Amino acid sequence: MGLGMINRISLVLSLLILGNLSFAQISNDYGYDEYKKRYPKESYLFLEIKSVDVFDIEKGEMTIETIFDEKILYLNNNAYNLSSRGLYYDQFSEVYDIEAFSMNPENGKYKKEKVKNFTEEQTIADGVSFYDDSRTTKFKFPNLKEGSYSQMKHSRKTKDYHLISQRSFRLGSYRKLEVKQFKVHEDIDLGFELFNMGKSGIEFSEIKEGKYKIYTWELKEKEKENIYGDDEYDMYYTPHIVPYVKSYIINGEKTDVFNNLGDLYKWYYSLVEQVNPTEKEELKLLADSITNGAETELEKVKRIYYWVQNKVKYIAFGDGYGGFIPRDPDLIYERRFGDCKDMSCLTINLLKELEIPAYFTWVGTRSIPYGYSKLFTPQVDNHMIATYVNKEGEKYFLDATDSYLEFGRPSAFIQGKEVLISFDKEKYELAEVPILAPAINSETEKLKVSIEEEELKGIGEVLFTGYYAGDVFRDFNNADEEQLKDRFKRRLLKGSNKFIVNNIKFERVNESKDSVSVTYDFEIGNYLKSIGDALYLDLNLSKQLKDLKVDEKHNTPLVLEYKWQLDKTFEFTLPQGYKIDFLPEEKMGKNEMMNYNISYQTKGDKIVYNLFYQLNTILVEVDGLEEWNKIVKKLASDLDESIKLIKE
Repeated sequence: MGLGMINRISLVLSLLILGNLSFAQISNDYGYDEYKKRYPKESYLFLEIKSVDVFDIEKGEMTIETIFDEKILYLNNNAYNLSSRGLYYDQFSEVYDIEAFSMNPENGKYKKEKVKNFTEEQTIADGVSFYDDSRTTKFKFPNLKEGSYSQMKHSRKTKDYHLISQRSFRLGSYRKLEVKQFKVHEDIDLGFELFNMGKSGIEFSEIKEGKYKIYTWELKEKEKENIYGDDEYDMYYTPHIVPYVKSYIINGEKTDVFNNLGDLYKWYYSLVEQVNPTEKEELKLLADSITNGAETELEKVKRIYYWVQNKVKYIAFGDGYGGFIPRDPDLIYERRFGDCKDMSCLTINLLKELEIPAYFTWVGTRSIPYGYSKLFTPQVDNHMIATYVNKEGEKYFLDATDSYLEFGRPSAFIQGKEVLISFDKEKYELAEVPILAPAINSETEKLKVSIEEEELKGIGEVLFTGYYAGDVFRDFNNADEEQLKDRFKRRLLKGSNKFIVNNIKFERVNESKDSVSVTYDFEIGNYLKSIGDALYLDLNLSKQLKDLKVDEKHNTPLVLEYKWQLDKTFEFTLPQGYKIDFLPEEKMGKNEMMNYNISYQTKGDKIVYNLFYQLNTILVEVDGLEEWNKIVKKLASDLDESIKLIKE
């Protein structure tokens, strides 16, 4: 045996010994051995998460304190990447009594290392806030490694009891033990709404302890459940609790908070009535100039809406109660920027100067799966619009935050949602935002296609309407030539990846935000299949319906942006010297979620292919996913057919 071979064997043995020593050096105080075997692919495991909300009466006031305790075991060397943590707070909350430490394996024992450095930073939510009063206390667990254990405790004070429901409590994650507890003084009536708890395995208990009631939801060890779906809509499927104060008694006097929708509205109105009406003449002069020459009230409303939409920049705010109270119209006009409340406020006040009534309106986006009929707490909404009601009672939902939205269209992300309309201090109304029919959001395309020098070439024109038009204009606007080609290919790819597009022109039809027209020409190389004297051609050049299939692993509701339809007509000119040998039959499919029709016709020396498709839903529940994939599979099969041409 050579010296080199001996050295290599020695090196391997040394590595094996070191590896075994490394494994042996991790103490089993926190169950590392067991969990490492059970979860070999996991980076960490929550051993316990416990939070206790204490609702108390102290010195004639209601107080709310949360005591939080989190314990984590790290199962591989990714632990270092998980060391940075942060605790969020804002004007309505205060974080204190932070204690954090790690227990790190060292020579078969654990060494305790406390977190000593805490820094405070301003939090910019989603990178879009111009100003946000929220802060984050950041820190880092020292020297985390495989086998480390960390524990973090802190207390949080909630300063406004109206807002506790904004922190819904999610349960059921991959944790060994999870406890959510509410300790409630007997003079406080605390309500709970529970969502998605049916198959969660979460156990509930309620006990009396002196002058307190203690409500506990506990989830004991649960195997990891992989979630496949859109995180934006996690409240559709995640078990969660929404607590809210119904009422409380102090010194024998009862105060109602959120017993019903009327209570929620009363609080909301107390916020918007703080808006100071304009004290200047500028808004009146502006409203008159914008609507000069308008002959109808509706035309005036339309012009005001477009002015706010085009002249006021949308910027999200999170500035204390400024996140709930619209800023004064004079300030919004002066700044020319604001959030959804501000833009609604300016719209309402400009119309008020014209003696046209419009109203503050609260609504939740579609990421929130319930409305005011189910939940009457601030958890139910996260957006504000204005509502104009004409003399016939027809409602127009005005959301100027979307600069690509046609007047008369609600924002796509509030379709089907309940809205709360404020008429005056006492009068309010619930209404439902309509879901636009698929024909409104359409893509109508016409192609003229022929074979030239063994390549497929053609010219096309496509008209987008509704939400489709806004999406296209947003995508194409301000793009240079190369960007435009790239974005066009992603949206309207034809045939194969050898698709080359040229001479793209797009424009709004009659300056409408609701219609965008695109013309182009194209060529596709190596698309024809030739076998002997026969040519085979797949006239289904559009590929966008190929992406409709939902992954078999998907186990959450499928939330879709809007209903839409395609209507594509491709006119193919037969190459000289060829005739039709085979033309596919008409195909169709239909269920409650979608319908389609595919047809081929001959007109002289031309074959006219038509594809019509409609998406008829914006939400597919989990038990409907199988039926969704079933019709999508049939559609894919029906699209996968070719015409056959032979020489005459």
